[in-house]
Amino acid sequence: MTFCKVSNQIAIHANEPEQRVAGELYQRLCNDVTVYINGEHYELIDFTDMLIKDVTTLSEAVQDSVTGNTSAVHQLYIAAISNKLGE
Repeated sequence: MTFCKVSNQIAIHANEPEQRVAGELYQRLCNDVTVYINGEHYELIDFTDMLIKDVTTLSEAVQDSVTGNTSAVHQLYIAAISNKLGE
């Protein structure tokens, strides 16, 4: 089973239990392209569509990614998953 190495590092260093769960779900999403959250089925494209709606935040994450914070986009996906967990 192949997991997203960046999401694994983020999950390992997460300091809140919710972040760890979201990081683990992101790993599964990277590998399987599908996850279940609160009984709902989500695919990678569902989270991508969510991120695209906030162009400013996405643009900042992309800029951060190319200027040194290589996990910025991964963190957006984890935050989106975390939001779904809290719903």
